[in-house]
Amino acid sequence: MNTFTPDPSSQASLAQLPGLTEVRDGGGNVLGFFSPVTRDAAEAYSRAAAAFDPEEMQRRKNSPELGRSTSDVMNRIASQG
Repeated sequence: MNTFTPDPSSQASLAQLPGLTEVRDGGGNVLGFFSPVTRDAAEAYSRAAAAFDPEEMQRRKNSPELGRSTSDVMNRIASQG
Protein backbone atom coordinates (compact mmCIF):
# COMPACT_ATOMS: atom_id res chain seq x y z
CA MET A 1 0.00 0.00 0.00
CA ASN A 2 1.17 3.51 -0.77
CA THR A 3 0.80 6.52 1.50
CA PHE A 4 0.39 10.15 0.46
CA THR A 5 0.59 13.02 2.95
CA PRO A 6 -0.95 16.20 1.54
CA ASP A 7 0.15 19.69 2.52
CA PRO A 8 -1.94 21.46 5.21
CA SER A 9 -3.99 23.39 2.64
CA SER A 10 -4.89 20.21 0.77
CA GLN A 11 -5.66 18.46 4.05
CA ALA A 12 -8.18 21.17 4.89
CA SER A 13 -9.81 20.81 1.46
CA LEU A 14 -9.96 17.01 1.69
CA ALA A 15 -11.49 17.20 5.17
CA GLN A 16 -14.47 19.08 3.71
CA LEU A 17 -15.34 16.40 1.15
CA PRO A 18 -18.48 14.44 2.08
CA GLY A 19 -17.78 11.23 0.19
CA LEU A 20 -16.01 9.55 -2.73
CA THR A 21 -14.42 12.25 -4.83
CA GLU A 22 -12.65 12.11 -8.18
CA VAL A 23 -9.25 13.86 -8.05
CA ARG A 24 -8.09 15.54 -11.29
CA ASP A 25 -5.04 17.48 -12.37
CA GLY A 26 -5.16 20.97 -13.90
CA GLY A 27 -5.69 19.45 -17.35
CA GLY A 28 -8.76 17.52 -16.26
CA ASN A 29 -7.07 14.12 -16.20
CA VAL A 30 -8.21 11.75 -13.47
CA LEU A 31 -5.42 11.13 -10.97
CA GLY A 32 -7.44 8.89 -8.71
CA PHE A 33 -10.12 8.95 -6.07
CA PHE A 34 -10.32 10.09 -2.48
CA SER A 35 -12.71 8.58 0.01
CA PRO A 36 -12.83 9.83 3.59
CA VAL A 37 -13.14 7.07 6.18
CA THR A 38 -13.69 6.76 9.88
CA ARG A 39 -10.77 5.60 12.02
CA ASP A 40 -12.42 2.17 12.46
CA ALA A 41 -12.92 1.78 8.72
CA ALA A 42 -9.35 2.90 8.01
CA GLU A 43 -8.03 0.25 10.39
CA ALA A 44 -10.20 -2.42 8.74
CA TYR A 45 -8.99 -1.38 5.27
CA SER A 46 -5.41 -1.46 6.49
CA ARG A 47 -5.82 -5.00 7.87
CA ALA A 48 -7.43 -6.13 4.61
CA ALA A 49 -4.62 -4.60 2.54
CA ALA A 50 -2.00 -6.29 4.72
CA ALA A 51 -3.65 -9.66 4.05
CA PHE A 52 -3.58 -9.14 0.27
CA ASP A 53 -0.75 -11.06 -1.41
CA PRO A 54 -0.10 -9.76 -4.96
CA GLU A 55 1.99 -12.83 -5.85
CA GLU A 56 -0.82 -15.18 -4.80
CA MET A 57 -3.34 -13.17 -6.82
CA GLN A 58 -1.09 -13.38 -9.88
CA ARG A 59 -0.64 -17.13 -9.35
CA ARG A 60 -4.40 -17.59 -9.19
CA LYS A 61 -4.94 -15.37 -12.22
CA ASN A 62 -2.51 -17.51 -14.23
CA SER A 63 -3.94 -20.81 -12.93
CA PRO A 64 -5.93 -23.00 -15.34
CA GLU A 65 -8.35 -23.83 -12.50
CA LEU A 66 -11.85 -22.44 -12.85
CA GLY A 67 -13.03 -20.06 -10.18
CA ARG A 68 -16.48 -19.77 -8.62
CA SER A 69 -19.27 -17.49 -9.76
CA THR A 70 -20.28 -14.50 -7.69
CA SER A 71 -23.59 -16.24 -7.02
CA ASP A 72 -21.79 -19.32 -5.64
CA VAL A 73 -19.61 -17.17 -3.40
CA MET A 74 -22.57 -15.16 -2.10
CA ASN A 75 -24.52 -18.36 -1.36
CA ARG A 76 -21.55 -19.78 0.53
CA ILE A 77 -21.20 -16.59 2.59
CA ALA A 78 -24.94 -16.54 3.33
CA SER A 79 -24.89 -20.16 4.49
CA GLN A 80 -22.07 -19.40 6.96
CA GLY A 81 -23.78 -16.48 8.62
